[in-house]
Amino acid sequence: MDANTQKLIEHFGGSRAKVASHFNVTRETVRQWVESGIPPGRALEAEEVTFGKVKALDVLKSYRAQQKAAA
Repeated sequence: MDANTQKLIEHFGGSRAKVASHFNVTRETVRQWVESGIPPGRALEAEEVTFGKVKALDVLKSYRAQQKAAA
């Protein structure tokens, strides 16, 4: 599980459904985030909603590392 996504889910009381509702995405989308991380376009929103528990910079670094690994 992606550490940033885990923090995000924990912020919502462990509920992936609540994360999906807040971000207006499906639970399947949240499941994908669990596997591959929060998308860069959601980094700032994740930081704001968690009051800094999830850092946008960490989300971006994780995404970049994943992209390098895939190349």
